[in-house]
Amino acid sequence: MIKSIIFPTDFSENARIAMAYAIEMAEKTHSKLLLFHSYWVPVSNKETPKPMLDEMNQERKTALEKLELIKNDIQKLYQNLEVEFQISNDLFVHALAELIKDSRSHMIVMGTKGEKGLKGVVL
Repeated sequence: MIKSIIFPTDFSENARIAMAYAIEMAEKTHSKLLLFHSYWVPVSNKETPKPMLDEMNQERKTALEKLELIKNDIQKLYQNLEVEFQISNDLFVHALAELIKDSRSHMIVMGTKGEKGLKGVVL
């Protein structure tokens, strides 16, 4: 039995398309849908310069606003679907692995740009 489905998003068009599949799967399996966004602002030392802190704070604020809007839109259309969201300031792969472990999710649904787009993230 699938208890939750993780839907990582970068708010792109490909993610929007994949979200329809994630919603459908969550609805059909009576699973919770966990929206997830990860962002990373590299810091080279412990004393983070103010412009980097401002960038991190703005990225977080913008992502939280977008996730809240997406959650509300989904819940308007699918009142019986449990939707939560989580955000992480970590590298995507590390943050996703931690979320999988913590949430004990059995499924991830995501859209990518394909090999060329993913190559920059993976390498």
